[in-house]
Amino acid sequence: ATTVRALRMHMREILIAYLNSVEKLGSRLTHSARLCGFSAEFLARLEMDNEAYPGSFKTYSNRFSNEPYRRKLGIIHYRLKLNLEAVNERLDDPDIDLATQTLGYSSEQELLQDLLLIRDSLVENGDASLANARLKDMIRLVETFGFYLMHLDIRQESIRHTGAITELCKLLPAAVDYASLDETDRQQYLTRALAAPAPNIDRVALSEATRETLEVFDVMQRMQGEISPHAFGNYVISMTHTASHILEVMVLAWMTGLAGNKNGKWFCRIPHQPPV
Repeated sequence: ATTVRALRMHMREILIAYLNSVEKLGSRLTHSARLCGFSAEFLARLEMDNEAYPGSFKTYSNRFSNEPYRRKLGIIHYRLKLNLEAVNERLDDPDIDLATQTLGYSSEQELLQDLLLIRDSLVENGDASLANARLKDMIRLVETFGFYLMHLDIRQESIRHTGAITELCKLLPAAVDYASLDETDRQQYLTRALAAPAPNIDRVALSEATRETLEVFDVMQRMQGEISPHAFGNYVISMTHTASHILEVMVLAWMTGLAGNKNGKWFCRIPHQPPV
């Protein structure tokens, strides 16, 4: 619960920063449709946005109709505000059904694409210097901080992982007494497990410690979808002494959909620090 709240607070802070940046951009990109050119792609997208987000200008529906960049930025502001309202609701009610919420942006990449669209239109029409000012600053902000603000590291002791794996291995199809295996046998067993489809484990039968260990991985998967694929930094394993301690984490990730082999391709959605 603390991890989820921290991530949502991070998202709230960066959304507020983006809203402030968009407001400042609106006072700079005041190009008139009567005097300036705009890329065809930008205008086409703006027209689509006008239809998709009619609530962007509630009190004055034609606001900035002759200033396309300000109109676009107004829509971006509206969409970011929807995201901010949603994350505030989540902070007030941690168990809220996300499906009932309205979002302006489903990902940080969508926001970045909108900003790049404005930049490309400016460059195409001779305003590269303006594109490389405040707009470029905001583009760099989004590229750096996404919707997550900072990478949150996860830390757990290897003893907890080993204990969880020992209990879980008794419930797997090829059940073994993991605690009795030597290091070589542990590595071989865990490696074989990773290559197979992940089993469905009845968590009700598990100890509280093992359920809690798995729930950390559940949260990582859920928040990567809710906040950003980049929301987490490294998964740090304290007191790591053997290769099996690494593989144990991989198997726990495999059991929760964060790692494994899908359609013949290996994947791992747990960030890690490569060896120096």
